[in-house]
Amino acid sequence: MNKPNTDIQSFLTDEQFVKWVLNPDNALNKHWKDWMTRHPAERHSLMAARQALYNLKFQKYELDTNESWVFIVE
Repeated sequence: MNKPNTDIQSFLTDEQFVKWVLNPDNALNKHWKDWMTRHPAERHSLMAARQALYNLKFQKYELDTNESWVFIVE
């Protein structure tokens, strides 16, 4: 991410941010810690977006052997 996020939606649509929240690693932790240091005014939005992702309930859905997915591309 090259420019600072300006709102919660910007964070929630940032793949790197979502990956950091849901599956952090050392490199992502360093990146976002450094980002917060460089953009202290955006910290509140970052933390609110992080909390929003934590609050989501993800459900894993497994297909029954008799089910299949159909994708329609227009």
